[in-house]
Amino acid sequence: MSIEAKQAEIAEEFSLFDDWQEKLQLVIDTGETLKPMPAELQTEEHRIHGCQNKVYLVSSLENGLLRYQGSSEAQIPRGLLALLIRLVNEEKPEEVVQAKLDVFEKVGIKDTLSMQRAVGLESMIRQVKLEAARHIHS
Repeated sequence: MSIEAKQAEIAEEFSLFDDWQEKLQLVIDTGETLKPMPAELQTEEHRIHGCQNKVYLVSSLENGLLRYQGSSEAQIPRGLLALLIRLVNEEKPEEVVQAKLDVFEKVGIKDTLSMQRAVGLESMIRQVKLEAARHIHS
């Protein structure tokens, strides 16, 4: 499934809710689906700076497709990261670099975040793209 198709799927899920608290609860619930990241990978090297809470991200390239793992101790950042990983996992690095990952704006989640969390989300998106770019040139 393409990144655009995944964004459309996520937008449809969020369209079921009008209330911003229900949307944030969906973000939190999505975070519960994030597979545990091994503690030995939760290092300063893999930390996403710009996030209020500790958020970690690692990637690998398998058979030409990206595989991301991530973790956060906080519920909302973990949910945002889980949604982001859902969008870019199993995609080609070039597609991730070029993708406009704007579903968070489209569904109104970004508007409900505090300024610091919105900056953290942008840092997550930037790091996902940097990881993808690193795999293009490796």
